[in-house]
Amino acid sequence: MLHAEDYRRCLMAADAAGFRGPFTLIYDGPNENEFGNLLIERDFIRRHFQDARAGVA
Repeated sequence: MLHAEDYRRCLMAADAAGFRGPFTLIYDGPNENEFGNLLIERDFIRRHFQDARAGVA
């Protein structure tokens, strides 16, 4: 389960600090579908930064 608010705060902190590098995605949860959960993380990050560029809160 992705904790969206915590994840969003981490992304906002990285952005505010000027981080412009790649994110390394790691899944270590109870669900055996590691790749599927990595895709959830990837999509969340993409959506976060697309919304930020569009000025969506």
